[in-house]
Amino acid sequence: MDGFVGRSSDLGRLRAMFDNHDINAIAVYGIRRVGKTELIKRFTEGMDVLYIQFDRGPEAMVIKGAMGQLPVDHDGSTMLDMIESITELCREAPKVVVMDEVQYLLESVNGSDTVLQRFIDNVLRETGSRLILCGSKVSVLKDAVYKERNPLYGRLVGMEVEPMTFSDTCLFHTQMSDRGLMRMYMLFGGMPWPHRVSKSNSFREVVTTWYLDNSSPFRELAAGRIRNELEHGDLNEVIIRAVACGAHSLKDIALASGLSEPLCKTYLSRLMDVGILGTYAPMFGAPKRKVYRIVDGQVDFWYSLFDRRPLAGMPDDIGKRYTLLEKRIDTLMGHRFELFCSEWISRNYMCQQIGRWWGREETEDGSTDTDIDITATVDTGRSRHSLFVECKFRNGPARSADLRALQRRAGRLTPTPKLMIISAGGFEQDLADEAEAVGAVLVGADELMGRVPAPSLD
Repeated sequence: MDGFVGRSSDLGRLRAMFDNHDINAIAVYGIRRVGKTELIKRFTEGMDVLYIQFDRGPEAMVIKGAMGQLPVDHDGSTMLDMIESITELCREAPKVVVMDEVQYLLESVNGSDTVLQRFIDNVLRETGSRLILCGSKVSVLKDAVYKERNPLYGRLVGMEVEPMTFSDTCLFHTQMSDRGLMRMYMLFGGMPWPHRVSKSNSFREVVTTWYLDNSSPFRELAAGRIRNELEHGDLNEVIIRAVACGAHSLKDIALASGLSEPLCKTYLSRLMDVGILGTYAPMFGAPKRKVYRIVDGQVDFWYSLFDRRPLAGMPDDIGKRYTLLEKRIDTLMGHRFELFCSEWISRNYMCQQIGRWWGREETEDGSTDTDIDITATVDTGRSRHSLFVECKFRNGPARSADLRALQRRAGRLTPTPKLMIISAGGFEQDLADEAEAVGAVLVGADELMGRVPAPSLD
């Protein structure tokens, strides 16, 4: 695989836009590492391209860095100097002007959106050139495309590049087991680069090679994302560490991080905007307060397993290092399997809402905290179901006790629950018999891998 798997449809969309001669400026956006830059490079092969990549910094540094990438002799220090140089090059011959990570320009240089507006209205039309604005800060690019008060509104056509699907990522790892493929997706998501470079036959081999080796490039990838993509990276790291250590409410996260609740809330919101954190959607009477969790697999893996566990204090043998961490890795993958299953359900059923339930349960030993992994309201076209799901990623099969516990909890929340057990390790025969008797749905590896269709809920 060359890293472009899953992007042929995006390439087709981009070509269709450029084939429309009424469109001369496109905004391509998506979170980091989804392959936007690679997509644009593939698209512009054979074209006369003027490529500029912006970096974060004050105005003078942003412009100076951009000017250094232009094939011109004269220097410049302002946005107008940069645009004038680009204009001269476009007048020599029509260009495809690519401005990558353009959010740094728009955020650092006051009035840059107005200058770009004039460039689109005048220079592009005069010279027959095209402009592609590319960025990983989705909110900034979407504002430029859709916000009426933005000077660029009406001049850009937007195209969002999504992460690869699970089935696309499986194409990179043709020798892996089903569980290994699921684990790879739970760790790396749909980001092409780590799948492309992780050429191993097992998940264990990937972890030992890329995380447990002292020179591993992946060890700093998650931490680098937080420090490089977000302002005040150190404070964001403190918040991530708090969540990784078990603080999930605003109050607990603020207390653990030493920040005031209003300031903590601001940072939490930003971490959610870039897809590092998320919240559970409470359903069926669960408490309405927000419960935060780490949704980015690499960030979760790093801060939950390695951040406070330096390799210097571990055995020299890499295999022994994995054995030392194996139970913790399995536990983390079990939690992340719930996210994997939630995505699978959303992809295969018409969910009106999907979330989670948590609360108190009365047992023989008294009241205890409990939860249901996934809850959803699903419309099949024929009926509407209250769906309650238990997710199991253990090596062995799911058991009858798993179904009975789910049945007991869900039965207290609605009189007609629809039950589902998702198990990567299969099902004991007793469970299969009980599920058939009560109308519960069983989803195994074949369904999760897409080898057989998702079962009907009706």
